[in-house]
Amino acid sequence: IEALLPQWEQNRHVQAALGRAAALEQLQQWQVALTILGEALQAYPASEELTGAARRVRDQLADHERQKKLVRRLELIGQKIAAQSWRQALTLLENTQREFPGAPELNPLRREVDAGLRRSECEAIVTEVRQCLADGEPEQAEQVLRRGLESLGQESALEALREELESEGKYREELRTAQILFGRRQLQRSEERRVGKECRSRWSPYH
Repeated sequence: IEALLPQWEQNRHVQAALGRAAALEQLQQWQVALTILGEALQAYPASEELTGAARRVRDQLADHERQKKLVRRLELIGQKIAAQSWRQALTLLENTQREFPGAPELNPLRREVDAGLRRSECEAIVTEVRQCLADGEPEQAEQVLRRGLESLGQESALEALREELESEGKYREELRTAQILFGRRQLQRSEERRVGKECRSRWSPYH
């Protein structure tokens, strides 16, 4: 009995430490549980039960810390999205994807950021085209719009703007043609009046 007593005492202390650590695991108090298991391992370093339990708790703690970090990143990305800071949101998102590859929580955020960037680029193009038109630079406006269509493809806002520019271009062309024709008619009438005046002067009885 005296020979078995040390082993019995070890088993009792090991089971007590494992019991307290398991209770703390249920409360998600992994750091405290790891401390208890570490103290028990100092007394019984050869215990496979304590070693296995410590490894399991250590993995749970690391996973918990990793998940907390991911949640903080998701919140920060969400703030940038809410502020429509699309470039900053994209940078944070790409960094987070590299750190947490395959995290499913990032997929809907990526779609939202991509859509926001696309809208932002489209709005910037529309604004630049409008500014060119306001400055009386229709050719520059057409170039900006053409680059936008090549970059973004079929966007309803850009398509509507393209139709507007085409209509505006046709109107300018028609106006230019009308001005040319009007100028020609004016010149013809002026020439007819000049010729008529010369004829009347030539056949005048007082000539």
